[in-house]
Amino acid sequence: PGALAHHFAKAERYAQAIPLGLAQLRQTQHRSLNDETIAYAQQVDGWIQHLNGQAQLEARLELNGYVTQALMNKHGWAHPQVAEKMALSEVILAQNISAELRLQHLWTALTYHHVASNRAEVMQLAQSMLLQAQITDDSHAHVSAMLWLGLAHYSEGRFDDAERALSTAIAQHDSVLHAEHAARFGLDTQVWSCATRALVRWGLGYGQLACDDARRAVARARQLAHVPSLGIALLYLALFDQGRNDAVATQAACDELIELAQRYGLPAFLGYAQILRSWAVGKVAAADAGVDALWRIGCRYGQTSYRALAAHTLAHAGEFDQALARLEECLALVEALNERRHLAELYRDKAHYLWACGAGLVEILAAAAAAAEYAHAGGKRRIEAQALYLIDQLDPDFCVGAAERLRDLLAQWPELSPWAD
Repeated sequence: PGALAHHFAKAERYAQAIPLGLAQLRQTQHRSLNDETIAYAQQVDGWIQHLNGQAQLEARLELNGYVTQALMNKHGWAHPQVAEKMALSEVILAQNISAELRLQHLWTALTYHHVASNRAEVMQLAQSMLLQAQITDDSHAHVSAMLWLGLAHYSEGRFDDAERALSTAIAQHDSVLHAEHAARFGLDTQVWSCATRALVRWGLGYGQLACDDARRAVARARQLAHVPSLGIALLYLALFDQGRNDAVATQAACDELIELAQRYGLPAFLGYAQILRSWAVGKVAAADAGVDALWRIGCRYGQTSYRALAAHTLAHAGEFDQALARLEECLALVEALNERRHLAELYRDKAHYLWACGAGLVEILAAAAAAAEYAHAGGKRRIEAQALYLIDQLDPDFCVGAAERLRDLLAQWPELSPWAD
């Protein structure tokens, strides 16, 4: 379409050139040709100057969406250049524009705020997207809204709510009707929903279902041949494998993701993969470098858990004081970012590190009890069972009802037994 668009533009038939130019941008962005997208967008933007009124507003907003996706891939999802494009789109959104373009921009805004870990904004925008879906009876908006609500609940540590929302997004996804979501929104909704539900289901205590979701996400991303979707699927697979304490599988997923990120110039994926790989190979300095690189480009999301990976490595080396200091930094970030998805794990690890370094029983049990409490509140049965098991081992009388709750958990979810021990 680019060649035909150029032909119409030379003839100053801009109304015909612009839709073709936008189609060309959609193709280059789908192929993750970020520099080409950014450069070609400047040419199309010059054509848009010749439109008037509503046509100009909507064309510019669509173009801005493709450029923002390219900038997110090239510099990171929450980079200052992305924020500048977001501000421009907000001005256009104040006008009366089509529901289709409004949905596309909501996606961009949600991606930015999610990675910047602006949790309140993510929940508010996800609810706005759901309202738009209900008003317009738009299945694209509804599938998207349920994905984003699932991500919001997951990030805030409400795993039962997250599982319900993500399962709705997956069930309502139509492989034909929604086939263009990757190109339109920057990530495929089915891939991201399945990849996230894998992490949620693992925490809930459904190991095999979680594994199935993780593999399904990667398989679909490969089938689509969409680079950012494959990136998110591999990243979440690595997170799943790390949660299972499988260093070999984690490293394999990270190695593939690192190669993908380096080939296509995706710094955020590269940073996340390097941190997880550092855990797999036991390298603290590399993990710190990855964390710092992500923070510099505005990627705040997940910092409460990614920073804790270095604490795991330090603890494995017997450096428990340093490990505990790292965990305290992560706990402070939980409050600063209002990101509670990893809170129970932080307290669980704190209890184990305190125990390993010979701390007082009261301090250890307080951390374990906090882990059990936060896990129970969020539906994270796997972590709750681990924390309750530790309490039962140290002082069965410390927490009234703890032993009974542990027995109930293991009776209903037998697969938790080896993970609780």
